Amino acid sequence: MEPEPSPTAIEPEVPAAPPEPSDLVDRLVANPDWPVPEVIEDIIALGERAVGPLLDRMREALDRSALDNPGESFLYYGIGILGELKAREAIPILFEIIERQLEDLRDFAAEVIGGLGTVAFEPIMERLQSDELTGYARYNLINAAKIVAGEDPALRARIGDVLKPVLAQLIEKTRAEIAARPSEEETEEEDVEGGDRDEEEFLEDEIDEELLQLESDLLNDTDESALRKLDPSEELAFLVSDLADLAHAPSRKLINQAFEENLIDPFWVDKESVDASYEKGGEPVQPLTEDWVEEYRRQRQEHLAFEKKLKLSSRKTYQSSLGTRSGRPAKEEPPLPPPETIRNVGPKLGRNDPCWCGSGKKYKKCHLGKDERV
Repeated sequence: MEPEPSPTAIEPEVPAAPPEPSDLVDRLVANPDWPVPEVIEDIIALGERAVGPLLDRMREALDRSALDNPGESFLYYGIGILGELKAREAIPILFEIIERQLEDLRDFAAEVIGGLGTVAFEPIMERLQSDELTGYARYNLINAAKIVAGEDPALRARIGDVLKPVLAQLIEKTRAEIAARPSEEETEEEDVEGGDRDEEEFLEDEIDEELLQLESDLLNDTDESALRKLDPSEELAFLVSDLADLAHAPSRKLINQAFEENLIDPFWVDKESVDASYEKGGEPVQPLTEDWVEEYRRQRQEHLAFEKKLKLSSRKTYQSSLGTRSGRPAKEEPPLPPPETIRNVGPKLGRNDPCWCGSGKKYKKCHLGKDERV
């Protein structure tokens, strides 16, 4: 009788090695256009281990960036992931994204800095005191500071105290700017010197001169933020609006003085809205998006659904053209409805209300100017 074969020993399963953080980040770098949310979630699940590789790749993307930045898609996901990880090590690179004024990223970077909480407050205060900080970069960092401060009166007062000297400087710069403008008499003299040239020729010459000056400025200015600079009067209006949002009492005398001297263009902010903000103790801070990954998942689904509709529409158009060329009558399809222009058809918004377009910004800093030009 033959002996029974011994049962085959079952080898224990070897658990799969956890993914390397750099490998996951590299996958995101290689496929930055609407990546599957699982990749983003896997990176977030690594916690602090993901911060170093992520910052390294973001630094590489920034180093090769320009106005038309090929790495902006990846930078967007990097900012979002760092926000989910609450990584305080991200503060310097988020500052740089804001100060380089990468237009599609700076608002998001400011929101993420604000979401880091009080650990970001002192770095923001220090940066706001820099003479190099101007324009939209200052506006973004003020927004970040207001997010951190929330409704804390002490922190809100501290922001105002830091900004008050900046307000005084901008008032002086705006005075100088207005004083340097040609007077009405000088303008009239130029018109007389023009002789019989008609108004259209004058306008063409002015446009040509402005374009030549802009081209010269861009050629002589290697700073990529040159295209997004604000003049002192615009900066002053933005800062007055922010101080009114904070209801910073020590700055109110300077603000009133600026209005009395007509240094503030009411197109950007008017005296009535400033007074109203002070009277009600400032403006509340807009709440942050609680779950960025979930928001991204929703946006991705909407994008893919839109792309699918476009492909179906293109296929129908192509099939229709084939039928026409072959002599067969093309199948009639119901015409697509014309695209509708998104307009504000609701009740009139106040300057400090959230914008109707859903951007999360205040109306006065989003669509107010565009609506008033329609």
